[in-house]
Amino acid sequence: MKKFPSLTTPALLVALICALIVGAGMTASAASDRTAAAPAATVTPAVFEPQVRALPAKADHVFVPLAPCRIVDTRVNSTPLGSEVARNYYVGGTFGFAPQGGKSGGCGVPTTAVAVSAIVTAVDPSNRGFLRAWPTNQSEPASTLLNYGTISTGTGATVPIAITSGPALRVKNYAGPTDLVIEVNGYYEMQIQAQVEPNGILLDSTYRFLSSSKLATGTYRITVDTNITACAIQAQSTVFSYYTSVGTVSGSTFDIYVWRIVNGINTLTDGRFLVTVTC
Repeated sequence: MKKFPSLTTPALLVALICALIVGAGMTASAASDRTAAAPAATVTPAVFEPQVRALPAKADHVFVPLAPCRIVDTRVNSTPLGSEVARNYYVGGTFGFAPQGGKSGGCGVPTTAVAVSAIVTAVDPSNRGFLRAWPTNQSEPASTLLNYGTISTGTGATVPIAITSGPALRVKNYAGPTDLVIEVNGYYEMQIQAQVEPNGILLDSTYRFLSSSKLATGTYRITVDTNITACAIQAQSTVFSYYTSVGTVSGSTFDIYVWRIVNGINTLTDGRFLVTVTC
């Protein structure tokens, strides 16, 4: 039988060492070639554009506290609510309160309010029952505002109302009968806030903004639904490099003027902006 030479012979050891040295050199050379052939990384120059300002989220409602004040008391100039009897009541404005047992002249709730913070009390009920309440321009809800027993029972609640100069709240009684007392201690009103387009058109606004117009380059007039002489007014451009100035005119109680919108080189320019009024 033919025998293979031993791997430990001097001739084979020399051959293996030479092969390893040659192979390592070829590997290093190939790596060097690949590195030299790799293209240089391409650097894209930065592109600078006007930065758009993130607009604040629109505030849906603003709460205005009031001293506790009675708007309804059926024990005065009225009768208890019988079973399945519904009545409409004034909540905002300055008239209609005395006949429903409330404070003459009202309690300071504006007719633009969307809800009131109130304490509703079933007074001296003859039997167990419950009350429901809802805005006069909506359908009766399935939810109950107040459950009562055979003693006077009250609850604090945020009660939605209709935006109207007339009766804004409808209350319906089930079982009882019972007298009813409603006292308000605050109201919720829609925020006065809008975005105005460069051409003066209202882009997105609460119902309290009535109109807007562009008077000249960088100058605008916006009309709201309330006297703003004692309110804080803010106007903010949607572009960081643009600046605005805002104010009112003596004798004009419902108009906001954005006097100037200027760019980064102090030149009058048109631009979209946000207006917020806090009273």
